[in-house]
Amino acid sequence: MREPPGAPSPRRDAGHGGAEDSSMFRPEAGPRRLVRPRARDYASFAIEPLAATLGGLVTGLDLRHPLSDGAFAELDHAWREFKVLLFRDQPLDAAQHAALAARFGTLTDDQLVPTPEKNPLDCLVEFTRDASPPGLENGWHADGTFRVQPTAGTILRAIAVPPIGGDTLFADMAAAYDDLPA
Repeated sequence: MREPPGAPSPRRDAGHGGAEDSSMFRPEAGPRRLVRPRARDYASFAIEPLAATLGGLVTGLDLRHPLSDGAFAELDHAWREFKVLLFRDQPLDAAQHAALAARFGTLTDDQLVPTPEKNPLDCLVEFTRDASPPGLENGWHADGTFRVQPTAGTILRAIAVPPIGGDTLFADMAAAYDDLPA
């Protein structure tokens, strides 16, 4: 959390004559050790880190079937810890995909021009490649962050990915913010 310039610190460092201690808001400037998520086994699945500060490969879950409350609670915890979760070989249909997403919260129409009268499942965004789509999704973007109330996350389902290209990249904006100079 960053305080506005000149804002008083709610904590004082008694060991330094009452000087403000900003360390509770930001670490000291300079090189830092990255806090890397560690591989761990939950009761319902296992997870392996994929990158320095975000991303985990989840194994041991079959997302085609509803998750127990315990398994979902663990998955929700893992999502908050790893920020991006990857599940391989999960042949979900659109209804199963929506059911999984709905466990995390209300489904949202993520069209650029929302259609609130429609069921969000009817607004499924599907990208295909032929000569006509302009490929606007290929520019760097953050899903829904421009909205008054942005969604907490997005669940993507890749059905067919080309052997070259077709990558989806993720940026850890919390780590980027934390690494800004003081």
